[in-house]
Amino acid sequence: MSYQQNFAPPSGGYPPQGAPAGGYPPQGTPASGYPPQGAPAGGYPPQGAPAGQPSGDAASAPEEVENYAPSDTTGLQSYDGYGQVGFQAGEFLPPPPPPSYESDAPPLMEFGTAASITDEEARAAMLEHVSQHCCYGKGAAEQMTITNITPSNALHYTLETFCEGRTTARVEVPYFGDAVDGPFNGPPPAPWNIICNPAQQFANNAYKLPVPHTEEVRVCGMCIGCGFVRCRQCGGIGRRSCTSCGGRGQHVRHEDGRRHHERCHFCHGSGRSNCMRCHGNGRVKCPHCKGAGRVKNFIEMTISFKNYVTDFILEETDMPDELVRGVRGVEVFNQSLPQVWPITTFPVRAINDNSVRLVEAAKRAHPIERQLNQRQILRAVPVTEVDYKFKDKTTRYWVYGMERQVHAPDYPQQCCCGCTIL
Repeated sequence: MSYQQNFAPPSGGYPPQGAPAGGYPPQGTPASGYPPQGAPAGGYPPQGAPAGQPSGDAASAPEEVENYAPSDTTGLQSYDGYGQVGFQAGEFLPPPPPPSYESDAPPLMEFGTAASITDEEARAAMLEHVSQHCCYGKGAAEQMTITNITPSNALHYTLETFCEGRTTARVEVPYFGDAVDGPFNGPPPAPWNIICNPAQQFANNAYKLPVPHTEEVRVCGMCIGCGFVRCRQCGGIGRRSCTSCGGRGQHVRHEDGRRHHERCHFCHGSGRSNCMRCHGNGRVKCPHCKGAGRVKNFIEMTISFKNYVTDFILEETDMPDELVRGVRGVEVFNQSLPQVWPITTFPVRAINDNSVRLVEAAKRAHPIERQLNQRQILRAVPVTEVDYKFKDKTTRYWVYGMERQVHAPDYPQQCCCGCTIL
């Protein structure tokens, strides 16, 4: 289909080709709205304008706000299930009620065997420990007399509770005319109906997702829609004190014992130069809307996956219990379920009692988050206490973990030649 253009030329005819609307101004007269050649952008300030005051377009531009953050939610729509969402992250959204596992039967629990080391491994571990300390003398390790070796196993029970928490906050981004997914596309999904799966179980992670159908376009609150703001570096003046001469307009040169004054070539002796940030315009592109004048506002959901770890260590020697956490052992029991059952049939009662205690505490520990998974692990970590005698000193050390780590706080030769004990 085509259309014919049947209309008469405007009254007075058409202007010459390429001429601006309204025709050309008389020769020698600047066009209305255009400053003379060489004038700064925005035109010259009115005669007699106070020095140091913004002029031209910069005078009407809104003031630039450093680290601007929107806060006004007036006119923005609210949505069911999200409450009054502001620009700051709110409280955690209450999760749906957890499923009940009380009617399920507890799974069968089978436990593996513990670990131990031999006398030869205990002696070799001490020699290796001494070799890793430059100030330890190896004579005691080589000449000591082992009087007793007592092998045992420390039990380390760990309960991990993997949870998900969700918060919302409003976000604004520059709007350049792209598609808008607003409430006209339908109501947004309920907060806990938005699908987000963690990349890894039992690991901390966080994701940010836009809530569908919550986008709205509005005028930028910083530049009030004009796309520009007054330059905060020069205050909208467009010029600053010359950085080359420090505003003096000249440089001092010493030659032949005399002072010579030379005009600054950077500012041509005026002592002032164009602002480097706004290039003399007195205004800059709005940093909030990137010059678009409008912003797209939407609700952003932050989904946080957190792994909470609690544990219990049963270690009956005098070795510090916390050493057991950092070494490997033999895994006696490992179970992962949405809600684990506490251990109740292990031969050591302390493990059963503390498993019940930690599992019950975890049920109440994170009420504002949704529990996704739990894992309980019971490890047996070999700990061998070695009594030995060196010269006239009787003491002991411990070998622990599958790595054969050594804890020997009373080793007789902890300083070599040239070292001084403070």
